[in-house]
Formats: sequence, C-alpha cells, structure tokens
Amino acid sequence: MHDTVLQTLGQIAQRAADRSGHGRLREINGLAVQRLEKLNLALIADDVRGGGLADELQRLVREYHDRLDVRLVTAKLVMDPPAAVVEALVGAVREALVNVIKHAGVSHVVVRAADAAGGVEIVVRDQGRGFPTDSDGRGFGLDESIRRRMHDVGGEMEIWSEPGRGTRVQITWPGEDRRQDTMRPSGPES
Repeated sequence: MHDTVLQTLGQIAQRAADRSGHGRLREINGLAVQRLEKLNLALIADDVRGGGLADELQRLVREYHDRLDVRLVTAKLVMDPPAAVVEALVGAVREALVNVIKHAGVSHVVVRAADAAGGVEIVVRDQGRGFPTDSDGRGFGLDESIRRRMHDVGGEMEIWSEPGRGTRVQITWPGEDRRQDTMRPSGPES
C-alpha cells in the first residue's frame, strides 16, 4: 500500500512539474512533493522503530537473503523483550550470520528463537566447517561482539563447534525478573 501511495504522489508531482507554467499546477506539485517527503520520512521512522523480536529477526533475514539462505523458526516465540534487549539480540544474531558467511563455507543456516524460562533463547546453527572451540583463534566477532552485547543486557552466549561438524551459537536473555536477580549484590544488606 505504501508503495502505491508513494508512486501516485510521485506521478502527480512529476506531471504537475511537466506543466509548471500554470500557478495551480505549481501548487499541486509543491503539495505532492511535500506529502511525498512526509510519507517517506514516516516510512523510514517506521522501519527504524521496528516491531518486536520476531519482526526484527524477519527483517534481518530479508537483509541477508542475497548472501545466505536463512531458515527462521519463531513458532515458540511469544515474549517481546524491551527494545534495548531486542537490539542486542538482533545485533548478536547479525554477527553470528556474518561469521557463517565469512567462515562456515555453507550457504544455509537455521535461526531458532523461542521463549525459555521467562526469557528468550536464540540458536544460530550451521553445518559448516566448524572450528576447535578451545583455540585462541575464535576471532573478535564471537567473543567480543556477541558476548559483550549480551552481557550489556544481562544475557549470555555459548558456542559449540567442532571441525567438520558445524557451529552452534546459543544466545540467551533470562528475562527481566531473572536478570535483576543476577545483578543484585550478594551478601548481607547494609
């Protein structure tokens, strides 16, 4: 629908500009251009604002469609974490997909997102090259970018990989209640 409205306004503006010798046509042109710009800004803001976690993961899959066949499974995802957590989760999944593209040697990956014990768990799984997880050469992306993102919102990341057997990146966010419990200081209260 938005595309139709944009195209119509664009055509009105173009036709009015073609016959701009008349004052009324200039007015129509100015109005159409103004509305076109306003609608474009609204659509951009809507894209930035996004939706819940499932919507943002769908958007991410579309972003990678030309480089990677991503099978997204969100059937058991009902929870919608706060916006900052959604941003961290989607950023972590994005980094995991980048690693698949760079290192796995496969073009297919499965991303499964589900509610888990009051929070959310996302697993990114490929059947690619894999790597020894005990090596220091795991790279900046996995250890720093994903782990840091999740730590910043009270979440965690675990990696399983084995040469020739692929890689599984498990990203979890425990939910508001459990996250607050883990962040409270232990010991006697003062």
